[in-house]
Amino acid sequence: MDCITEVPPSRWRFEDYYVPDRSLQGVHFSKWGGFIEGVDEFDPRFFNISPREAKVLDPQERLFLTHSWQALEDAGYSRSRLQDLSTGEGLGGQVGVYAGVMYGEYQLLGAELSLQGERMGIASSVASIA
Repeated sequence: MDCITEVPPSRWRFEDYYVPDRSLQGVHFSKWGGFIEGVDEFDPRFFNISPREAKVLDPQERLFLTHSWQALEDAGYSRSRLQDLSTGEGLGGQVGVYAGVMYGEYQLLGAELSLQGERMGIASSVASIA
C-alpha cells in the first residue's frame, strides 16, 4: 500500500505553505506526505481510553489497537471468551500481546504545540502499544 499522496485538504491546506521555488528560505518545498486513511475513526471508549487521552494518542497506536482487535475477532475470539475460565482453553484473561515496533516521534507534536503557546506534553512511547 502506498500512503504517499498530496496533503489531503482534511489535514491542512498545503497551498498556504508550499512554494516550488527552492531558492527561498523558511517555506515548504513539498506538498506530499504519508497519510493513513481511517486513523480518525478510532473508538477510544471501546478500548477504555478517554477521548481526551485518545486525542494525543499516537496514530500508529490507534491503528495497532484497532487492527489487533480485528485480528482477534477474525480468529473467532470475543472479549468474554478471552476472559472466560470455563472454556477449557485456559485463557482466563491471561492474554499476551507481543509487537515488534520501530521508534516513534509523535511526542514531538507536544513540543511543537508548546512552542506555539499551547502547552502540551505527549507521553508517547511505542512500548505502550503492546
